[in-house]
Amino acid sequence: MVQITLILATALSLFWSNPVLAKNWENGEMDVCIYYDALDEKPEYRFGVVYSIMTLNLLGHFKEVTSLRIPINTYRKGDLSRCDKAIYIGSYYDAPVSEDFYEDVANYRKSFLWMSYGIWKLQEHMGQEAFEKKSGFKFLKLFQFDDGPFLKPENESPGFFEFIHYKGKVFNKLFKHNPFRNKRFVTPELARIENKSAEILAEAEHNKTKLRTPYITHSGDFFYVADIPFSFIHETDRYLIFTDILFDFLNLPPRIQGKRYALLRIEDIHPEYDLDILNQSIGLLKERNIPYAISLIPRYVDPFGYNFGHPISSTILDRPAVLKTIKYAVDNGADIIMHGYTHQIGDQLNCDTGASGDDFEFWDGCRSRPLPYESEELFIDRLYKGLALLKQAGLRIVGWLPPHYESSPLGYRVFSEVFDRTVQRVRYIPKDNDPTDYRHWGGQFFPYTIEKDYYNQWVWPESLGNVETLSEKTPGAINLHTRTPEQIIHALDVQSVIRDGWASFFWHPYNIDFRAAKIESLTKIIDAIESYGYEFQS
Repeated sequence: MVQITLILATALSLFWSNPVLAKNWENGEMDVCIYYDALDEKPEYRFGVVYSIMTLNLLGHFKEVTSLRIPINTYRKGDLSRCDKAIYIGSYYDAPVSEDFYEDVANYRKSFLWMSYGIWKLQEHMGQEAFEKKSGFKFLKLFQFDDGPFLKPENESPGFFEFIHYKGKVFNKLFKHNPFRNKRFVTPELARIENKSAEILAEAEHNKTKLRTPYITHSGDFFYVADIPFSFIHETDRYLIFTDILFDFLNLPPRIQGKRYALLRIEDIHPEYDLDILNQSIGLLKERNIPYAISLIPRYVDPFGYNFGHPISSTILDRPAVLKTIKYAVDNGADIIMHGYTHQIGDQLNCDTGASGDDFEFWDGCRSRPLPYESEELFIDRLYKGLALLKQAGLRIVGWLPPHYESSPLGYRVFSEVFDRTVQRVRYIPKDNDPTDYRHWGGQFFPYTIEKDYYNQWVWPESLGNVETLSEKTPGAINLHTRTPEQIIHALDVQSVIRDGWASFFWHPYNIDFRAAKIESLTKIIDAIESYGYEFQS
């Protein structure tokens, strides 16, 4: 235990030792520099560093790439020459950028990708003719909403460039209205450009006028993205277009040749699970001859008796009937993913019921911050207790899944040292950022596998969400919220054009109504995934 803790402490100290350059790979064949906005006069501005991490994560799909994250305020003349390819994330309007940087970009003869803000300054620096020759377009203006008041009713989308056309599919920016807080979740801003000679890779469409404007362009070695694609990302978002454009920018082929992979898992299985409900899910997948994953909680704890009317604590060893069912599933196509130790924390409420499967284990769910008493020792102890139970039960795991996908940076680092693989969506919190401020972190999902992310994790994608069939009219949702079969299939269709993309989703058997009509809804998703040519994988 002491040795493991020392190794982890050393790894963490090395990771944070250089605040300027953070490499994602040590022996890559291609150095990609990621320049991001960081302001000496506004140190509280943290979006730039978050977006640089999200870019680094996507580049982690490519083993050939070494990613270097560099704050733009540290730039010195000639620095760009060390980069085989480079990206600038213009996330802060009118960010102070040195003339040396503009000059070096103007003369750069390798692949360069510019996102959003500041492109007009490059145009001004180079002069219109030289800029158009390099970029293939003329910058016109920034566009947000249509002039005038928002449309009524409140949940109706105002006029902006909401839809993005790419490879025959229509992606969309998120527009979501929260009537309880009277807030809209939307990022309408877009750079309007006049195309001259660039190849238009993706095109934005106004949701009212149907006017179109280039969204991503490519001219020679210069790529331009007309906004920041990382804000409010969801399952049919233009963010996914950016994940695919990276293949063109890097000039690298897909990792998967001639195949498409799908991943299905059933969630929150534990020693006290209802065997009838569990058997129905297992039976459905056995009948379809589909390999799948079971997210298994080794120890069940309900300290306040929320689910059974009295406190209870049991392990998978205490429930031979449940263990027998899980082993039967393994013999018929299932793999086991460890899903926490107890999927809750001790005898306390962590913003839910306190019971396994409901509450948080490695994160303060109430205050959205790290547990005040977290430590490497605590996390390692819980992980190895869970692993020991599974080993005693004769179950071999293939990966790890944090409860509710949530942890602190310390937890994610510990997980990466203990487990070879994980499947999840991840909250990325840079060092020194405030985890209680949403502006200081970024949640990210992936359409394809990530060989190495910011926390050194190998990540299987979860790209389609959590299916719910109990209601015919489940509200639309993003991230961890439930989604209808129709929403899952729509996302599947849109994502089908993404190179190396997986079709990955999950369900909680408790939330599935196993009447015949609802089973049909579930099999409809499986049929759709297979019809697009995806193969379910163990």
